[in-house]
Amino acid sequence: TTMLALMGAIHEDEPDARVLAMDMDPQHTITEILATRAESGKDVSWFDVYSLPGAEHLSAKDILALCDEKREKYDYILVDTQGAARKEALYFTTSADVALITSKYNSAELGPSALFYNEVLEVVESWGGVVSMYFLETRMSKVAETKETRGVRTQFAEMGYPELKTRIPALAAFENMSMYGLFLHELAAEQDRPGNLSAAQVCRDLWSEIREILREENDE
Repeated sequence: TTMLALMGAIHEDEPDARVLAMDMDPQHTITEILATRAESGKDVSWFDVYSLPGAEHLSAKDILALCDEKREKYDYILVDTQGAARKEALYFTTSADVALITSKYNSAELGPSALFYNEVLEVVESWGGVVSMYFLETRMSKVAETKETRGVRTQFAEMGYPELKTRIPALAAFENMSMYGLFLHELAAEQDRPGNLSAAQVCRDLWSEIREILREENDE
């Protein structure tokens, strides 16, 4: 869902940009979603999809070579890795200009997410490098917020992990994005559906925040 949100926002902001969606999760969810989009006759001219074949595993050297190859052909590359802290996810994270760790604010998801963040930092610091990595809260709902959620959020904030200001709310519009392969401008066009305009604005806010991070890094 986060990848679809970003792809749509990038396309709205830069219609001529070439975008690559790299589906490195063996479940191939992104590949299936975007294939459904193509089959339904929606525009797929401005992006391509690359899927990791089967259950193949890549080494750090393979991933660096793959990223270098793709960078020459595309303006933006978005990578969806496996949710677990597999080595491939770690390698892609350390190769990225900006990395996002998506998670709900509960101990079941944030615990492993924080562990992965620390593992990445440990590896990067051993190389003498830096990584731009942020947490993104997803499926956030104030109505469904529990005492545990509030406690975890407070605890997480006290740890000082970098977070994006944007949050992906629990709106049905985002589920429709994932189910039908919709992008931001298509959500905004269906104004009569509850939550569509709000979801479209969240997509814009997310890209705006990440774009600013990229600009700051380039200035440095």
